[in-house]
Amino acid sequence: MKLSKSRIVAWCVCFPVIAIIAVALIVGNCVLYSYEDTITSYLCPPIVDEQAAAAARASGQELSNQIVREASVLVKNDNKTLPLDKDADGKVNVFGWSQTDWVFGGSGSGRVFEEGRDNLSNTAGILEALTEYGIEYNTDLTAFYKKYRARMGDGNSIGVYQRDFYKLCEPPISAYGDALLNGAKSYSDTALVVISRRAGETEDPTRVQYKEKIGTDNARTYLEISAEEEEMLRYVGANFEKTVVIVNSTNVIELGFLESIAGLDACLVVGATGTNGAHGIPPVRQVRRYVRLRFRVERKLQIYGRRGRRALHGHKRRKAVPRRRQPKRGRAVYYSHIHRLCRRHILGL
Repeated sequence: MKLSKSRIVAWCVCFPVIAIIAVALIVGNCVLYSYEDTITSYLCPPIVDEQAAAAARASGQELSNQIVREASVLVKNDNKTLPLDKDADGKVNVFGWSQTDWVFGGSGSGRVFEEGRDNLSNTAGILEALTEYGIEYNTDLTAFYKKYRARMGDGNSIGVYQRDFYKLCEPPISAYGDALLNGAKSYSDTALVVISRRAGETEDPTRVQYKEKIGTDNARTYLEISAEEEEMLRYVGANFEKTVVIVNSTNVIELGFLESIAGLDACLVVGATGTNGAHGIPPVRQVRRYVRLRFRVERKLQIYGRRGRRALHGHKRRKAVPRRRQPKRGRAVYYSHIHRLCRRHILGL
C-alpha cells in the first residue's frame, strides 16, 4: 500500500512530537516525584485545626516527659546527691562530648526528627533541660567539645559503615588544658558526666572501639567505656565534690566502673528521649520512689530461679515453685507471675 505524500508528512511531524512528549513525561515524572509532598499539599491543602494540633503537640510533649521520668533508672545515689537543688547547685559543669550530640532516638525506623522539619535544631538534650529548669552550665566546656568534633547528628545506620556509626569522640583529658580544667573547678563543685551509646538497624555494636582522632582500641567493645571516658571519670571523681553520671543510651552498657572508680556519687540511666523528653530527666526534676530500683530486681530474679518464691517474699517462708512445675501453658504465665511479685514486693506498687 502506497502512502500519500500528505500522510508521510503527517507521520514525519507526529512521530518526533510524540517522542518528545513521551520523554518529557518520563523525565518530568522522575523530577516531580521528589517534590511529591509539596505538590500534594499545594493542590490538596490539608484541613488542620491549628488550635487542636497545638494542644495535641503539647500533650504529647508532656507525655514524653512523663515517660522519661518514669522509665529512667537511678542505679546509684550516694549521700542523696540526686535530685539536684537548683538553689544549692545553681551552676554545674557538664563533662563528656556526648552532651553536644545527645542521643534522641535510634536509627532506621527508630530515627527521631524535629516536628515539621528534617533536622534536630529545636530538640532538647541535657543542656536544654538544665537551662529550662534554671541551672546554668559551664559554656567553656561545651565550646571545647564542639570545637573538638562537630556533632554527628541522629545519623542512620542503614548504608553506613560500622566505624562511622559507632565512632566514639571523647577527647583525652590531656586535650583540655590546665586553664579549662581549673576554670571548671572554680565554676562549680558539681559535675555531670554524659556517656552516650546508640543503636540502629543492620549494624550490631562493634567488638572494638573506633575513635575520633585517636584510632582503634581492640581491647574494648563499644558497650564498654573507652579509655578516654575512664580517664575523664577518674579525674572528675577526684576533683569535684558531687559527680553524677548520666548514661544516655539506646543500648545496654557495662556499668562496672561505678564501683571501681572512686568519687562517682550517682548514676542515672536514661534511654532515648525523643524531641523534648529530656526536660523530664530526674536529675533536674525529681527522683521518684520507683526510679530507685537499682539492681534489686535483677538480683531477686536471679535468686527466684534457684530458691523459689521465698526470695521475693523476704522473711515469709512459702513453698518454692520449682522450674519443672511451670504452668503447662508455657513460660509466659510463669514470668508474668514473677512480674507481679516484683511490682508488689520490690517496687511496692
